[in-house]
Amino acid sequence: MKSNFPAYAAAITLVSLVSVLTGCNFDDPTSSVPAVAHGPPASGRPVSSIAPTISGAPAASVMIGAAYAFHPSASAAAGKTLTFAIKNKPAWAAFDAVSGMLSGTPVAANVGTYAQIAISVSDGAKGASLTPFSISVAQPEAQVTLSWTSPTLNTNGTNTTDLAGYRIYYG
Repeated sequence: MKSNFPAYAAAITLVSLVSVLTGCNFDDPTSSVPAVAHGPPASGRPVSSIAPTISGAPAASVMIGAAYAFHPSASAAAGKTLTFAIKNKPAWAAFDAVSGMLSGTPVAANVGTYAQIAISVSDGAKGASLTPFSISVAQPEAQVTLSWTSPTLNTNGTNTTDLAGYRIYYG
């Protein structure tokens, strides 16, 4: 006669395990049973199918001569390396593909609006992008105050008697 003991023992072990696990509430933070993560993450998708994320709010304007810097926040599944890319980068700015930092100091020749700048991130398999944005480079409003005392002598040393006006040269 053939023994069914190994199959019987396996069935009892399985029933015991199921009855122990069904009494545990893994979603309850007050539960004394530690939760162990095995298999796919809470999203139900395997780690390889989780796309990286990117976020941030870049400044929309900068004055000439002032430093501009934008560093987006990004994350990926554990063990994934992120690489950043940019489209429509302003000529006056530098971009770091490792950190995603866009920075630079525009000069007077850069006055204008730089539109549709798009920063994206990739983990090598999947990617994410920020909404395209614009940066307006503006010249500061110049205010000049001029004060002086009227000349009393001409350049040849004679007294000024009929001064008709002044010419002011700038730059």
